[in-house]
Amino acid sequence: MTGIRAPFLHALGPEARSELDRMGIRRTFAVGSMILAEGELGGRVGIVRDGLVKLTATQADGYRTVLALRGDGELLGEMSALDGRPRTADAQALVQCSVQLVHGDDFVRFVESQPTASSAVIRTLVARLRESDSHRVQFGSDGVPRRLARQLLQLADTHGQVGANRSIDISLPFTQDDLAGTVSASRDAVARALKEWRSQGLVTTGRRRVTLVDPAALSRLHSL
Repeated sequence: MTGIRAPFLHALGPEARSELDRMGIRRTFAVGSMILAEGELGGRVGIVRDGLVKLTATQADGYRTVLALRGDGELLGEMSALDGRPRTADAQALVQCSVQLVHGDDFVRFVESQPTASSAVIRTLVARLRESDSHRVQFGSDGVPRRLARQLLQLADTHGQVGANRSIDISLPFTQDDLAGTVSASRDAVARALKEWRSQGLVTTGRRRVTLVDPAALSRLHSL
């Protein structure tokens, strides 16, 4: 869900960063709070200053898909501000978050007037397009266990805590429904894959916690 790239905020030059720091307001959002809502017009753009945000979208049948996680320095809601169309996803605080909220028109003017901001937005959008293309290829060719293994290994890389025995604990407040949404699968399919891996000693699970006991073996099992 997250790609390897320099977040928007960190890609700004000193002048652009100083100007952005003076814009908008900063708010603290509790766990589970809605930051931006699907379907609303892009009146605000968010920049994650601290924390982790979950982006989710509702399909026609009511199924909720987790599209991505956005961390420190990343943008929220910029596409709606740029094209004037309604937001395509909810942005919800996965942990307590500090988010800078900037009026959409002010953000567009900022991007137009600051070359490094314009470049940073372009790189952000290109990275997300590549990420989307990669996901479509994976979802079209891989089964649920392989998609889930890839997702857990990515989460371990970006948000995991390495233990003394080289296990990796992913202590994000993710439910099994969230995990299912990230790989476009049913909760039952995700539960079956986790049960199989537990029996093989590859993972342990708890309430909103997954520990990769042997990440290398999980990777080898699914040729990742």
